[in-house]
Amino acid sequence: MGLAFRAMERELKTYMGQFIKGQYYGKLKSAEMVGTYITIEQYGKDPFTHVVNPPHSEDIKMAQDGLEKARTAMYSGKYDIIILDEINTANYFNLISTEEILDLIKNKPEGIELILTAVT
Repeated sequence: MGLAFRAMERELKTYMGQFIKGQYYGKLKSAEMVGTYITIEQYGKDPFTHVVNPPHSEDIKMAQDGLEKARTAMYSGKYDIIILDEINTANYFNLISTEEILDLIKNKPEGIELILTAVT
């Protein structure tokens, strides 16, 4: 979120897709206040997805739907920065494949900053 707020100071627009997290996430309220510059969508259960191995088909579907939304946002021309929060965690738990992530990186439009994170 810090990166998104710093980008907002420079009038850059950020899309953040949060894998594994559901609607109950505290920073959403802050982002709603600055909705002109920051858009957040979540691709998990409330309050967050408890991933098991192998993952439930519903969890895989939510992550795959989220990946498609993130891809659409990246190609929309509306955003300068795309943050895919915990996408590497989703990969670790087999919700998204490494190949899908690499495809996203390889096909990133020029001028878009793409940030991939994992839970710390």
